[in-house]
Amino acid sequence: MHGVDFISLYNTYRLQNFVGVDDWVDRLSYVYSVIILLGFTILVTSKTYLFRPIACHMPTAPQGANFKKYVESVCWVMGTVPLRANESMPQREKNWEELFMQRRINYYQWVPFVLGLQCIMFYLPRLIWQSISFNRLGTDLNLLVSKANHALLEDTEEKQDRCIEQVAKSLERLLFVHRDYRRGVLATMRRKIVNYISFLFVSKRLGTWTVFSYFCIKLLYLSNTFFQLYIMRIFLNYDRSLFGFGAKLLNALLSDNDWNETLFFPRKSYCVISLRHLGTVHNYYTGICALPINMFNEKIYIFLYFWISIVMVFTLLSIPAWFIRLGTQRWRTAIVYKYLRIHPPHHLRQEEESNASISHKSEDPILKSNVDKFVSKFLRLDGVFLIHILTANAGDVVTSEIVNLLWRAWVRRYAGHVEWEHPSLCESDDDWEHPKQEMHTLSNSSLTDDSSELRHRHAVSKLGEFRSSLNID
Repeated sequence: MHGVDFISLYNTYRLQNFVGVDDWVDRLSYVYSVIILLGFTILVTSKTYLFRPIACHMPTAPQGANFKKYVESVCWVMGTVPLRANESMPQREKNWEELFMQRRINYYQWVPFVLGLQCIMFYLPRLIWQSISFNRLGTDLNLLVSKANHALLEDTEEKQDRCIEQVAKSLERLLFVHRDYRRGVLATMRRKIVNYISFLFVSKRLGTWTVFSYFCIKLLYLSNTFFQLYIMRIFLNYDRSLFGFGAKLLNALLSDNDWNETLFFPRKSYCVISLRHLGTVHNYYTGICALPINMFNEKIYIFLYFWISIVMVFTLLSIPAWFIRLGTQRWRTAIVYKYLRIHPPHHLRQEEESNASISHKSEDPILKSNVDKFVSKFLRLDGVFLIHILTANAGDVVTSEIVNLLWRAWVRRYAGHVEWEHPSLCESDDDWEHPKQEMHTLSNSSLTDDSSELRHRHAVSKLGEFRSSLNID
């Protein structure tokens, strides 16, 4: 029974279940970094508060059974001073005070709290992105991506098809609700500009809001990595450049120097205790303290510095990579065209075989000119972005089936129809769910230039626009 419970717990929290509207680079921050920092926090906290983090010895000390514990407590709270091997111990109180102000190390008692803060900071962009994708984009995109990923785990083809169809239908509704139905010269010009310069306008109606929000989150992930390294530099009391801090750490590792020489993670340090006696001046006692906790801090912060640097580099490289994928119409069309050329699923293949009466050119509606219209008018920038996200989380097979279903919905319901640009003509959800009979068979012929029905419908639409411009009833 315990083995079954363990397997169930593993399946619940395994890393493959962390899917969402993000890529693997984002998961380096909000999954792997959080797990690493959480493990380090638990380790250091247990060592600090359950075991003995510091041990001090005083060659000369007053009598008292508890004085040693008192010294260790004071040195732990007030901090200690490291000395290099070639440095002599100060002999005067003033010299000790100056050295104490310059070199005092007291970060070790704060390490568990700082690691916990770093853990929260790595997960914070994820929380902000989840809030945006749920509250501002009209639907729970994370749930859609999770459902697409869940289709891979279904044991029957029927259940897989049901999951895929649900995701495709939800995306179709989202794209329809966010369609740009505004008219006029300015709106038309804005749509044309967006096709060439996608990031110039930010709007749900233009299909750029999701991508813009995601790039803001990317910049937040990147800023977080810089800030994390800055916190480490300040926390370890290094007063030079950020990258010089890493170079000094690496040089200390490669040269096998004792950490007392670098003053970063000294195993041995000194502590001065001042005691008052009745009728006398202050008496100062010097203690030599061992810091076994620094053995953990050393390895933790060296690993964290290089790990966060790697995460920072990958996050920085992922931003132009997304710009390349989404920045031009050619690249946006290429990814959609690739999935449309993949062999469609069984239920779509049956429908294609039933269209034997039409010409070969009409039988294959997946022409690049038609895909351009599908991408620029239906999917737009946000839709192509979601296709990339589905690929990263659910794989090519599931994504290709979803793209095929969206393509079928576009061909049958929207391509060339006035409903896509004039939502007022759709009086209810039933009109959208079940298009009128005369607009239901576009998939056979409407995407070709030879379709007389499409030309007639287009002419009627243009005539209506002309009559409206002249105020003719």
